[in-house]
Amino acid sequence: MLSVPINKACGLDLHKRFLIATILSRSDEMAQKRFERNDQGILDLKSWIIEKQCDVVACESTSDFWVPIYDTLISHVTVIVGNAVSTSN
Repeated sequence: MLSVPINKACGLDLHKRFLIATILSRSDEMAQKRFERNDQGILDLKSWIIEKQCDVVACESTSDFWVPIYDTLISHVTVIVGNAVSTSN
């Protein structure tokens, strides 16, 4: 758990061939960018997140798509991976 205020957070929408990263800040600024889900795209994502000074990155544990992203980012920023929850009636 983060014990300092979060000024910028990035949410990732993971797909088979690409991902969408959206950064939101406390000052209501938003930045969004699409990255290929390959080695170069993940490195570009890391550079972008560092450049934008994100405090935390979050994504769902979609298939195993999250693993290389987590491995690349974890030494640079806090990464939260959550399980998708489905409900049935």
